[in-house]
Amino acid sequence: MVFFAPSDMRARTFMLTAEITNYPGEEDDIDLSANSSRDIVESYRRQDSSLVYIQLFDEQVTNDNLLTSIRNLFDEAEENDIIILYIHGHGYNGGYKTYDSWLDYGKLRKAMSYSKSTNKMIFADCCHSGSLRTNN
Repeated sequence: MVFFAPSDMRARTFMLTAEITNYPGEEDDIDLSANSSRDIVESYRRQDSSLVYIQLFDEQVTNDNLLTSIRNLFDEAEENDIIILYIHGHGYNGGYKTYDSWLDYGKLRKAMSYSKSTNKMIFADCCHSGSLRTNN
């Protein structure tokens, strides 16, 4: 027996980008890579015009707002859908510096774990991003 999936059953892609280039004060600002998350979204949109996305910038990237946005957006995904988190800014060994605090990578992974999707990706464009794989 052969089953054919209707064309409207194709996997959808959900993306959340969080980019901080303008931290409070002036000493932590990142000038060289502003707009990298916009470029990522546009690249994906050229491939898939049905991309569902949220972009957070600078003061929008607080611990609470980032974790809530992850849960709200990725909760819409079904098992075969693709979810992508792209974070850009300063990192530390074990986490990401949000606009208002520090966020452990384990909390990012946990927030994503509630999604039904089995296709999950995290792109971390920040120092110490390799610790994303080993941090609990």
